[in-house]
Amino acid sequence: MKLVFIRHAKAGSSGHFAGEDFYRPLTKPGGRQALAIADLAELKGTDSIVSSPYLRCIQTVEPLSKRLGIPLNTDPILGDATAVGDLEIWLSKAMSDLPQFKVVCSHGDVIPVLVRLLFEMLPGIEYPALCSKGSQWYFDIRAGAISAARYLELDGYIWDAVL
Repeated sequence: MKLVFIRHAKAGSSGHFAGEDFYRPLTKPGGRQALAIADLAELKGTDSIVSSPYLRCIQTVEPLSKRLGIPLNTDPILGDATAVGDLEIWLSKAMSDLPQFKVVCSHGDVIPVLVRLLFEMLPGIEYPALCSKGSQWYFDIRAGAISAARYLELDGYIWDAVL
């Protein structure tokens, strides 16, 4: 299975947004990032998309959902990094679900927790603590174990590991 974590694209600053943070949208550059994500060749073949219910996350993967013609589902646990135990349970379930290529969109405080939980399955593997807006973490998982990991930023920065 392939599991991809995408950090939401650029959104306006929470300090400059007058409304509730839940409804903070992508900026124009963030909208362009969302379109760029939808065009990524690495995401062709995705058969499941799940997102934090926050507007900026949904807006990040909506173009991908439309391009691939698959539904976009939301899960409130992906909006809460403080629920580490719940994220562990969620990740375990996500790894055992039927979809063979799952894309997950969340926040800059949730994605690092999910990435850490996956790398904890492989003690001693050093990985970069990266999570820029619009970035993606790709994991190949075989028989419940990570066989490859890749970090990609839209500007071209890449980190690869074959495990």
